[in-house]
Amino acid sequence: MAAAVADYTPARQSKTKIKKSKKTLTIKLKPTADILKWAGKQKLKTKNTKLKTKIVVGFALEDKNLKANAEKKLKEKNLDMIIANTPASIGSEKTQLFIKPAKSPWQKLKPATKQSVAKKIISLVNLKFQI
Repeated sequence: MAAAVADYTPARQSKTKIKKSKKTLTIKLKPTADILKWAGKQKLKTKNTKLKTKIVVGFALEDKNLKANAEKKLKEKNLDMIIANTPASIGSEKTQLFIKPAKSPWQKLKPATKQSVAKKIISLVNLKFQI
């Protein structure tokens, strides 16, 4: 899952269209709910039950300190694996990813189509967690 659909959302929604004018418009934003952190917490609840433990994989789009910021997210959100890339992936045909399972070293995937790297991610999850 992506860490957030967006990091911020408008604090107030307009019930009508905001018409264009010559005045400057200021929009207040508020942080969105952290769905990925919630999923990491829910995973802990299944460890003491007969249910199979959930695997939580997160994504980190980072423009600075890619691996350090992604690894911080991996730990803070109790993830099993983090997939990191840069904003260069947005709108492009190909992407390059860095993958880090918890307690394992980083892996760098060769640049490839997004469909191809998606298949590789699924294969790595299956292999790592024996699904």
